[in-house]
Amino acid sequence: MDTPFSLFSLLALVLMLLLETAAAGSVDIGADHQVKGIIGAIVDHSLSMKDLGQVFWPGGSSNTPRGWNLPTNSKPLRVGVPTSSIFKTYVDIQYDQLKNETSISGLAIELFNKTVRLLLFPLPYDLIPFNGTYDELVMQIDLKNFDAIVGDVAIISSRYKYAEFTQPFTEAGLFVCFSFVLNKGERLHSNLSRMTMAVWLFVALVLTQIYTANLASVLTTQALEPTVSVIESLQKSNAVVGHTQASFVKRYLVNVLHFNPRNMKHYTSPEALADDLRNGAVAAIFLESPGAKLFLARYCNTFTMAGPTYKVGGYGFVFPKGSPLLHSVTEALLNLSETGKLRELENSMIAAQNCTEVGIREDINSLSPDSFWALFSLTGCISTLALIVYVGHSKWESNHSIFANWILMMSVIRSWANTQPNKLFSKNVRKVPETPANTLQLWTHV
Repeated sequence: MDTPFSLFSLLALVLMLLLETAAAGSVDIGADHQVKGIIGAIVDHSLSMKDLGQVFWPGGSSNTPRGWNLPTNSKPLRVGVPTSSIFKTYVDIQYDQLKNETSISGLAIELFNKTVRLLLFPLPYDLIPFNGTYDELVMQIDLKNFDAIVGDVAIISSRYKYAEFTQPFTEAGLFVCFSFVLNKGERLHSNLSRMTMAVWLFVALVLTQIYTANLASVLTTQALEPTVSVIESLQKSNAVVGHTQASFVKRYLVNVLHFNPRNMKHYTSPEALADDLRNGAVAAIFLESPGAKLFLARYCNTFTMAGPTYKVGGYGFVFPKGSPLLHSVTEALLNLSETGKLRELENSMIAAQNCTEVGIREDINSLSPDSFWALFSLTGCISTLALIVYVGHSKWESNHSIFANWILMMSVIRSWANTQPNKLFSKNVRKVPETPANTLQLWTHV
């Protein structure tokens, strides 16, 4: 009984192979089959790892994975924060040289704090400023210098080579902003100029009232035209356009919208953007959706958006590929969005952007009686002149009618007097000249 058992045990040892199962099949990494004779004993029985072949881990890598370790208080999550954010409302980094401290705040930071609080496990982290471009910042994830990135980092396809993104927490889009500051024109110094302008205003008012329907349709059509013609007109006129220092915006303008790189200018602050757009140094600026909302909320009376919205970008948090934190953070971020807390946070951010140009356009848009004094003066003069002409004409017609009645009465009296037998009376009447005045005197004498 022992012999068969020993024989089968020996055969099992001889035929034992070490295999690694992969998607493409099985790979031999070692075997123990050195025996002597048909049922002989094992000659060499080594358990050394040196005798095994190469092991390939999932993904085809030969390096032994170290696994994912959750951050601890002693080793918190290293979170990179961009220092080159043009809109400090999203990321604001302040350095206090006296206290040697760095304070980091902004909507993105506050949103990340709220997201972390919703996680089912503690997640200690340290915010570390990074001075470089956004592409270089994302590459730090692949270089394992950062464990995550928080800030106004746009989600674009080229960055997926180095990291993965959470659900975007802002609207995706690229907007075109223009200046609509109107030229006030020259002041009118001559009264004749004012009268001429008032007449033309009156004519324009009449035409507007007559062709209201046609003008409304024309204006509606013109309002829709910029979605096609704005970009084309900028390109044909070789106009200089501005953009933020985000690298993907420049690439999009050159590769997709086909702008000449020599006609493009990048900015690092909204104040510089507003100054150049206001004085005509640039014809238009291209801003991502979150930045455009902040920019227009701050400069509410000077600039506006026009043209189409290009669906690119959108801000999100950045994590390494395969990070177990990505799913948890995305789920918490979606929870904030679905409960409306994300919208409240964004609305409070925009509401905090007080318009710095209140009153700039009051002299252009505000209408008062003083705005129409010339028109009112012309109307009053014309009405007064018409009244004077009417009264004068009525007075003349009244006097003419009285005079004609007196002539008729005198004729009747003379005719009647010639038929009377009193010669003296007749003689006196015949000697009186036939004038209206003498006729009146004769009638008084009688």
